[in-house]
Amino acid sequence: MVVIFYYSGIYLLTVEIKQMLKYRSKYFTLFNIFDSCSIILGMIVFSLILANTFIKINGIDDESIIFATSVTALILWIEMLLCLRLFSGIAINIYIFGSILEKVLPFFTFMFVLIVGFGHSMFILFGFPSIVDLHPSASNLTGGTPDNPFDTPLDAILSTYNWSTINLGDYNYWPLKLFAFIASIILVLILLNMIIALMNDTFNNAKEDGKFGLLGLKLDCLIIESFVALKNMFILNYKVFILKREMFFNKLLMRNLPRFIRD
Repeated sequence: MVVIFYYSGIYLLTVEIKQMLKYRSKYFTLFNIFDSCSIILGMIVFSLILANTFIKINGIDDESIIFATSVTALILWIEMLLCLRLFSGIAINIYIFGSILEKVLPFFTFMFVLIVGFGHSMFILFGFPSIVDLHPSASNLTGGTPDNPFDTPLDAILSTYNWSTINLGDYNYWPLKLFAFIASIILVLILLNMIIALMNDTFNNAKEDGKFGLLGLKLDCLIIESFVALKNMFILNYKVFILKREMFFNKLLMRNLPRFIRD
């Protein structure tokens, strides 16, 4: 089984290298990156586990190996999901997910900067409680000192991201309450509704273009197949030509559909 595993891994890695040498910069797509990572990480982690088992009697007792194994397992499951794009229903969902991710990524950057900004401000404010008189109210002292959710910069960012779960009612410092009110409006009310509206609009557009995206995913699968079955290159080239023609006419139809409806 070990020999079969390494043989399959080397064979698949060779296929990826051939694609990389032929397509160069065009090779680096999301699907190809997951293909390469799943192969390379799978072989590395399996080799580490195998070596660790022979060296140590207790088996796996290294934290880094356990973490690498968990990450590799997640990547392999995602790779299996991407392999199922041969089926139309799953392929359309993958295309919709990719379209939504592409559209909301700039908004996520904007949202991340705001979260870091609010988290940094709260970290500074809670960093000097004696100077700004930031102490719990007298009615809550019997219950013990509340935990500081902004103790470290990382905790401050994570707490700001989960702003709706933070309870700042134990403090009577009015600038903190004002700051919390502003943050609640911006982070919870405005940003949350913005991302819901953006994702809803992107989902509707991606659903309409789902057939075009399905043809593109099938074209990617045929290109991968051309490296595995080199004996039937003529048939594969014909299939690629047919898919490209269908993609062209579908794209042309999507562009002119509003004009046809108006006419």
